[in-house]
Formats: sequence, C-alpha cells, structure tokens
Amino acid sequence: MQKRIIPCLIICALLLASCAQPQVSEDQPTPSSEDTEPTASAPSAEDAADIETGLSETDKELYQQALALQSYVDTLGFQNLRLIDYPVTVYLDGADYVMQGDTLTKRQPPFFDHIHTTAREVEDHYEVFVPPYEEWREIVKKGANVDFTPSRHINMIWHEAFHAYQLENYVKTTSEQFEFHHAEAEKTLDDSAYRSLFITEQRLLDKAVSADGTVDLTELLNEWAVLIEQYNDLLTDAQLEAVALYELVEGSAYYFESEIHRHLEGEKKYRKEYLAPFDENHFDHTPTGRYYISGMKKLVLIERLNPNWKNGLTFSESVDSMLLKAMEG
Repeated sequence: MQKRIIPCLIICALLLASCAQPQVSEDQPTPSSEDTEPTASAPSAEDAADIETGLSETDKELYQQALALQSYVDTLGFQNLRLIDYPVTVYLDGADYVMQGDTLTKRQPPFFDHIHTTAREVEDHYEVFVPPYEEWREIVKKGANVDFTPSRHINMIWHEAFHAYQLENYVKTTSEQFEFHHAEAEKTLDDSAYRSLFITEQRLLDKAVSADGTVDLTELLNEWAVLIEQYNDLLTDAQLEAVALYELVEGSAYYFESEIHRHLEGEKKYRKEYLAPFDENHFDHTPTGRYYISGMKKLVLIERLNPNWKNGLTFSESVDSMLLKAMEG
C-alpha cells in the first residue's frame, strides 16, 4: 500500500515562519497594552534536556499547550479534528520522542533520520512530525531573521495535525502524486504571464479580505471570477490541478493555523500576520508556498459569505469552486 503524505518540507515551514506571512520581519513592533488576547508563552521551567528521555521541557510543555487548545478548536467547525488522535513526534539525536496525551515514548530507529515538519502514515496510524523548538528557532532565526515564538510552534503542531486529519479522512493523494503536482507547480515559476496574472489576482483578494462597508465586495468578487478564467489559457490541465490541490490542502491548513494564531495572539496580530497585502517577492520563494496564502484568503472570503461552509466538507472540491458557489448564495 502506498503511503499518503503531505510534504510540508523544511523550506515550507520557513515560508510559514517568514515568507508566507509577508509582514513578519526583524522590525516586529513591541506588543502594546491593547493586545489583551491570551498569548502562548515559553515555559517558565529551565529549558534543560530531561536525562531520562532526552526531550526538553520546552517541547513537552508546548505540546501540552497545544493540547489545551482542543476546546477552542472544537468551535472552528472541522468535524472530529482532535490533536490527541495523532502522536506528535520530535526527532532528536538519532531517536524519535513520541508524545500522545500524557504519554512520552522513545523510538529507535527513528522514522526519519533528520528533523521534519510533516504528517505521515506510520504503520496503522498517522503521526505529526515537528522539530525540537529551540533547534528550529535557531534555524529560522539564521535562515529568515525571524523570531520563531512559542505561539508559532503551537501553530506548527496544529497545522500538521490538520494535515494528518485530512490524510486519515479525506485526502487520498500519495506521496508520488504530491511529488508530481509539486513538479507541475514548479514549472510555473518562470512563466512571466502567469506570475503577472497571479499577482493581479492576489491584489483583488487583498482588497476583498480587507473590504469594509465602503467597498463593494460583490463587485470585487465578480471581477475575480472573470479574472481566474484566464488561467485556463496559461496553464496546462496538470498545472491547474496542482494549483487547485495546493490551494485546497495547504490553503485550508494555513487558514486553520491562522485561526489558532488569532486565538493565541489576538485580532490585531492575526490581521497583520495573515491578512497583510501579498508581497510579490513571495511568488518566487517556493513553487507551492504562494498557494498557502491564496487558498487561505479565499477561505476567509468563503467564511464571510457562508459561515456553514465546513458542514459536510470532504476536501474534494477546489477552493475556487467553493468561493464561486458561496458568491451565488
């Protein structure tokens, strides 16, 4: 049997930490007293490796903080999405440390021989793989000059748990098929006409997600609906399928992650870090990273038009199709 995998590779995680959130930079403002929403924080215990298990107290406690969000996640409408159902695995020094609820076990040999951010089928269940917090924080700081905060680590855990949920229940795409779609998406990187059209689409989406009572949302979305027809003349069927897959699978995970961040950090940071205007430079960072953003913003619009869109969701319909239907009422 072929294993099903959603490959959130290291470069994609870096994208989520920096590039896919265009406003994140070394010039992050200091939180003001106006930010009164609950915020994830680094554990107060000394971050020393536990001699018995090798896993740091930080990793254990951030996992417990993620678990504690279950009651909030239940309000988001994704039926039967439970973190406790998916072991969370951290690779460290040649071993896996597998957490599930209050249980921590050490596994050797490890499933991967390096740190990973992904959801993967392991024997008869799905697991979430995340890197050690402190090690990943240093990697992101050096690679993107971004502070990978405890909240972002919790976001990562839930993002990958969302993928495990998709794989277990809905998405039947194999790792080989994902590799094919990734290759097809990569072919669009040097297509200047596609780049121009995609950026134009993002400008429309940015206007739509930021629309208030002074902006005609219907007019913007009608303009968007006409615009996206042009993709059929620029992309092959395989490329159109790849774009639709990534907007659906990764866009929905990014949408879900953004709601976790909104809960942890508040409305102000949510809007700044997830709904900021699309940066043209992000088109070129990875073949698929741009679709985290475009898919997420379309789902934000679907939520506004049809708050019940998650009822009966099976991840079998493209985000564009869902948005067009939501526009019809």
